[in-house]
Amino acid sequence: MWRLVIVVSAGCTVQVASPPLAIEPSAIELTIDPAVPPPPVALVVREGDDDVTALASWSFAGRTLGTLDAAGFTSDGRTGGATAIVATIDGRQAQIAATVRVVGRRSVAGLPPGASDWLDAATPVAVDAQLEPGDGAVLPPGLGHLDVDF
Repeated sequence: MWRLVIVVSAGCTVQVASPPLAIEPSAIELTIDPAVPPPPVALVVREGDDDVTALASWSFAGRTLGTLDAAGFTSDGRTGGATAIVATIDGRQAQIAATVRVVGRRSVAGLPPGASDWLDAATPVAVDAQLEPGDGAVLPPGLGHLDVDF
């Protein structure tokens, strides 16, 4: 962390710019399988060359994709999408993009033989919006066909 001594005489104003904050890694791209515990991603905040991670408070600017704490980011293992992770120190902020893609297969009795092809045909696009159903499951935005019966 930068140390600064300022000597001020009458009528003088001194303004010193602090080095910008930066988060490492510069972006997070995860592809997770809900059946496997997701790996934690260590996050480091730097002010110039100094590690100031211990001083940072963490938040999501957008969708919550897991947990943020002193150890870093951990996906909840079931929520996909795109968001930004923000580190704040003394009112200054730095942010990085985070994308989580949930990939997995589950067989359900009674589905038509070609049902998995409908999902495979979709384009994997991360979105920053709530998609139904509201329980955290993510439906691909390019899904060509889906029938839901109650």
